[in-house]
Amino acid sequence: MPTSAVAPHTRRAPAKHNLCIVSVDYRLAPQTRLPTILADCKAAIDFLHTDKFARATDNRVDTSRLVVSGSSAGGWLALLAGTGIGYRASGIEPPEGITGIAAIYPITDLLDPFWSTKHRPVVYMDRIIEDQEMETFIDPNSKKTSWSEATGKRSMFYHYMVQE
Repeated sequence: MPTSAVAPHTRRAPAKHNLCIVSVDYRLAPQTRLPTILADCKAAIDFLHTDKFARATDNRVDTSRLVVSGSSAGGWLALLAGTGIGYRASGIEPPEGITGIAAIYPITDLLDPFWSTKHRPVVYMDRIIEDQEMETFIDPNSKKTSWSEATGKRSMFYHYMVQE
């Protein structure tokens, strides 16, 4: 991810607070589904405890003080990773070594009507997002998406999800 896509306070945090920030590009839903996304999160956390990561960071990172964070869907995944919820039910051992969770406006209730009520058009948009525009991001056989530019086509998926 280009540093320009990272919030300024996050770019300043390592020097200001002596932090190591690792951004995980897990494969995005709905192309990729649970439990695969949970496996991506676990693999990233497990990697932080490897000799390869220690060498890459010159052993300067204390991985015994690992805090997971994310916003929106990433916040939801931080909650799941930090609490271990859903991992064993998905056949995956929960990540280990997480000492804190900083979930920023996470998804917390998948049964809320927000997720099942269509809004066509979305109140803040002046058009309907056509299914064809989002086809590649829905098709599980398309090239997997793990990141998108703020102005890229994938960034419209949230609005499409609200609409549908």
